[in-house]
Amino acid sequence: MPYLEYNQSNGYLLPPYLEELIPADHVARVVNKVLDFLDIRELTSQEKTEGRPAYHPRMMLKILIYAYSQKMPSSRVIARRCNEDVVFMWLSGMQKPDFRTISDFRKNNIKVLKRLFKQVVQICQKLGMVNLGLVAIDGTKVKAAASDYGAKTKDALKEALKAVEADIERYIAEGLAIDKAEDTLYGENRTGQELPKEVKQALEKREAIMAAIKEIQEIKENDKTGKKEPKINPLESEARFMKHNGGRIRLSYNCQAAVDEKEGVIVAAEITNEANDKRQMLPMLEKVEETVEKKPKKAVMDAGYYSKENLEKAGKMETDCYVTSRKWEEEVQEKREGEKEEAKVVNSFANSPLQKSIKVANGDRAIGNTETRANVEPADAVRRMAAKLQTEEGKEIYRQRKKIVEPVFGQVKLNLGFRRFRLRGWDKAGGEWTLVCLVHNIKKIYAKIMAKGGEFDDLTRKLEAVYNPI
Repeated sequence: MPYLEYNQSNGYLLPPYLEELIPADHVARVVNKVLDFLDIRELTSQEKTEGRPAYHPRMMLKILIYAYSQKMPSSRVIARRCNEDVVFMWLSGMQKPDFRTISDFRKNNIKVLKRLFKQVVQICQKLGMVNLGLVAIDGTKVKAAASDYGAKTKDALKEALKAVEADIERYIAEGLAIDKAEDTLYGENRTGQELPKEVKQALEKREAIMAAIKEIQEIKENDKTGKKEPKINPLESEARFMKHNGGRIRLSYNCQAAVDEKEGVIVAAEITNEANDKRQMLPMLEKVEETVEKKPKKAVMDAGYYSKENLEKAGKMETDCYVTSRKWEEEVQEKREGEKEEAKVVNSFANSPLQKSIKVANGDRAIGNTETRANVEPADAVRRMAAKLQTEEGKEIYRQRKKIVEPVFGQVKLNLGFRRFRLRGWDKAGGEWTLVCLVHNIKKIYAKIMAKGGEFDDLTRKLEAVYNPI
C-alpha cells in the first residue's frame, strides 16, 4: 500500500503566514472580525507608566473570548494554548501572556466586558438578527466558584472565627519574638513594611468570616417565613444554595437571560442570588431596553415570574407580557400534544383556586367559579392574563417560550461547557455570565454566516456598512 511521504524535518523556504493555516470557515475568524469592530477605548485609555509595556487589550479579548467559545475558560489552559495552538498563536500575534496576566485581565475588566456585550448585541441588531417582536425571559442555575463544603452556619462560622483569631495571635506572638531576636542581632532599624504571608492570609480569612456572619444575620432579620438558617461560604458570601435540575442542591447563582425570538440572540443578561425568579421580571425587561435601546413588543415568562405584583405591573407596561402560573406548568408538563394540551393549559387555569377567587361584576363572565375569597390577586389582572392565554396568539406565544429560551441554556451549558463560574463574588460572576452570553451571540453570528455559505468577506462589508461605534 503506497503512503504519502512523511518527513518531520521538512521545512519552508519562507515561513507561512499563520492566517493561512486557519480554515476559511473557522469560528476564530468571526471572533477576530467582530472584536476588531468593538470600541475598546475604555481599555486602551488605561495608562501604565512603569514597567514593561502591557499586552494589547484587543489581543487579550480575542484569546479570552475564543477560549470560552471552545470550552477552555481556564487561564492556565489559555496560556498553554498560546504556546501550542496555531489558532491562539494567530489571534495573539504570537505573543504569550502567562496565566496570571490572563486571569488578572479577566477579573479586572468585568465592567468593560458588560459594555462590550451591549456592543455585540447591537451588531446582531444591525445584521438583522434581532427584531424584539417576542422576547422570552428565563433563568438557569449555575454553580458558584466557591465550594459547597466550605459553607457553614452562623454558629460554625463563629467557631471558625475563634480559630482564626487564635492563629493571628500566635502569628503575632511568633513575629514579636522573631523581631526581638533580629533587633538584638541586626539592630532596631528594620522596616518590616510587609506583613508575613500567614498573618495576611489569616486577616483576610477573618474579614471574610465576619462578612459571612453579617450576611446570615441580615438574611434572618429580613426573612419573615421562619426558614432554616442558611449556610454561607465565607469565600463567596453572596452565593446561595439552589436546587438544580436533577434535584441536587449546590452553592449557585441564578443566571437570567432575555432571548430574542428571531435567531436566539441574548439581548439581556444578569445574575441574582435569589433562587426564585419573581423579582427579576421588571429588571430584565429594563435591561433589554438598556441594551437594545428599545422595548420589546411582547415578552413571555414561565411560572417562576408569576406574582401579584408582576401581574399588576404587566398590565400597565408597553410590552405585552405573558406570564404563566405554576399550576399550568405542572399540568402541561404531563402532556404536550396538539390542541388537547392547549385546552388543558387553559382549563387548569380556569379551575385553579386563583381563578375561582375572582369576584365578577355584573355583565362579566368568569372562566371558573365566582366564589370570593380574602387576600387574592386583583380580579382584573388575573382575568386579563387568562383571556390573553385563551387567544390563538396567546397559545402560540406560550408554545414558543421553550423553543426560544431553553435551547440557549442548553447551548451555553453543553456547547460552551459553562456549568460553573471561575470568578468569585456577585459582580465578578455577573461579569463572567455576561462574557458567556457575549460569546454565545458571536457564535450566533458565526452560525448565520455559515447558513449563508460562509461568506466571511460579506460579514466584513456588512459590519463596515452598518456598524461604527466610534
